[in-house]
Amino acid sequence: MIIKVYAHLSPEDMFEAGVRHGLSQEAADFFRCFEEVELELEVDSDNGLVLTCSSLTLSGKEKEVVDYTKKKYGVWQGDKEGKPFNPANCAQETSKNWIYFQCPNEPGHGKDGMFCEEHAERHPE
Repeated sequence: MIIKVYAHLSPEDMFEAGVRHGLSQEAADFFRCFEEVELELEVDSDNGLVLTCSSLTLSGKEKEVVDYTKKKYGVWQGDKEGKPFNPANCAQETSKNWIYFQCPNEPGHGKDGMFCEEHAERHPE
């Protein structure tokens, strides 16, 4: 039996899924330029494998490039100022238990050498 699946995914989710399923990082990074990605898939209900992608919609305007030196990390209702960029740390914002912060790992990789080894793959040079 074939079923149709409709999915609304964040660009970051699409990037990670694309890389996981064989897209080059450069190709998968394209999804990050949009606000929302919508898919229509045909899936084999017996084994869960995707048979076809009959529709792909990228919506929203292209996002601007982030200037990490001006970024504030961990901004939320209880801390509207957040924390400023620390050049001694990786520029990627990450989270643990819904608390967002600048990655504490040492930078030196990826775009402009601003990322740790783990996050450099998301930000190629």
